[in-house]
Amino acid sequence: MPHRATRPNHIVIILRGLPGSGKSYLAKMMRDLEVENGGNVPRIHSMDDYFMTEVEKVEDGDASKSSSSTRGKKPIVKRVVMEYCYEPEMEEAYRESLLKAFKKTLEEGTFTLVIVDDRNLRVADFAQLQRYTLTSLL
Repeated sequence: MPHRATRPNHIVIILRGLPGSGKSYLAKMMRDLEVENGGNVPRIHSMDDYFMTEVEKVEDGDASKSSSSTRGKKPIVKRVVMEYCYEPEMEEAYRESLLKAFKKTLEEGTFTLVIVDDRNLRVADFAQLQRYTLTSLL
């Protein structure tokens, strides 16, 4: 548990970067490292989660596993999977939801490490997160 005894009780990390730059990957790596080193599981607030939707996928089954009576026919398999579907018109509403969830996480004080995974390209994008962090943790 490197330096965990000397670090603050609560830490908030606000990730910033262009889409596809590795913010989500970094957030997951930090989560895994924290757990591997004996820390508690961090809370990750990710904007991408708000754009995930359930989609039914239709796939051809494996014909080699079929019986002789159904030879030549591939069974159709339907699966429900989560898929990223960006909806620009929903971004502001989702950002408000993320902020509300973030505030609740800090108010509850359950998590010692909180990570926000969003683009946050402009200061205005993360100013409320920063302001709330400073007022609630100090």
